[in-house]
Amino acid sequence: MKKILVDIDNTLWNFSDELYLQLKRKFPSFSQPSEWNGWDFWRGQCEEADYWGAVNAIHFNQDKYIPFAESKKFLQALKKSGFYILIMSYRLPASLEVTRKWLNENELIFDEIQFPKEKADLFGKDCCLVIDDEPRVLQKAQEKGIATAGLRTYPNREGQNECNLFTDLDGVLAYVESFK
Repeated sequence: MKKILVDIDNTLWNFSDELYLQLKRKFPSFSQPSEWNGWDFWRGQCEEADYWGAVNAIHFNQDKYIPFAESKKFLQALKKSGFYILIMSYRLPASLEVTRKWLNENELIFDEIQFPKEKADLFGKDCCLVIDDEPRVLQKAQEKGIATAGLRTYPNREGQNECNLFTDLDGVLAYVESFK
C-alpha cells in the first residue's frame, strides 16, 4: 500500500495564527506572522521555553481549533486514491488523545498517528509522499527519493520552490493526483 505522511500544524489547520495570538498575549511586541521568515522567527522575541510552552498549550487544546475547510475533502481524496494516511506531528506523546479526538470529531480520516522525535524516522520504503510545511523535513524526504508537497506558510514563504509548496490543500491535492 502507498503511504502518505501528513503533518497537522499549518497543513490541516492554521497553526501560525494561533501561535501568534498565544505569544502576543505574553509578549505584546511579538512580530506578526507576516513578518516571520524562517523557523527561528521567535528568537530574540521570547525564550525557547516560552515558545515551546505556547506550542504545547495549543497542542493540548487542539479540540478548540477548526481545520482548514478543505482538510476533510483532502484526506478523503487521498484515502479514495488508495493511500495509507499516516498523520505525523512534532507533539508531546501526552497530546495524542486530544489530537485523535480532534481528527475524529472533524472527520479527518487517517490510518495511523505518530509523534516522532524526528519525522525522517518515518520515511520508510513504503512512503511515497511527505506533506509538511517545514522545508527541512521536506528536504530530508527528497534526499531519500520521496516526493514532497506542503502549504506555503509564513515561516517558509521565502524560496523553497523545490519543495512543491502550494497556497492551499486543493493545490497539494492536484499535485498528488498528477503523479499517482
